[in-house]
Amino acid sequence: MHPLRIPASKQRHACVLVASALLVTSGCGGRHDDLLMRAPGGFRVACAKAAAVHSSWRIVCPPRIPRAAGQAFSVGGANLSVADFRDGVLLSGAGVEPPNGYGHWTLAFGRPGTLHDLLYPRDAVGRLQTFVSRPSRAVVAGRAVALYRIGGGAGLYSHHVVVAAHACGEGVQVTVHRWHGTAQATAQALGVMAEVIRACGGG
Repeated sequence: MHPLRIPASKQRHACVLVASALLVTSGCGGRHDDLLMRAPGGFRVACAKAAAVHSSWRIVCPPRIPRAAGQAFSVGGANLSVADFRDGVLLSGAGVEPPNGYGHWTLAFGRPGTLHDLLYPRDAVGRLQTFVSRPSRAVVAGRAVALYRIGGGAGLYSHHVVVAAHACGEGVQVTVHRWHGTAQATAQALGVMAEVIRACGGG
């Protein structure tokens, strides 16, 4: 069974095909590119640190992440605090010279309300700081997820695709910058979310 299923009405937009364990894009210019890479040591160290900072959250370290060269990784709170992890944990990766576009992506675990605030950032008077599309739906590794496209603005997820789910008993969000288009970012974000859900045992 394929780990990702997208409704037929969405397939022409997402241009995503999963064959075995290899995530590829298909139908977008006839190219087949592996958009995920084996997680490097720097990410494994950062993810292990995230798992250690707060025992309340189940932090799952996906074995594959969005492909990008020269990535640097950071760990912080899902509430955008450097050291407050009570509401969740946010991992962030950024590549300097990624072969598949600008390499910024994030992985967050935590309270659904906190992750909602990341998705819908507001200023001091409550105004939304960026455009957030209506969610579309997909099934990833047997679990329903919601997909969003984020416009420009001041939020952390500006110009990203967001895949959101309830997995591992908590809220999970994977985001990827849309530098090379929505289809590619969507494929990468769905691929990482599939890795997380499988690592959770589907729970």
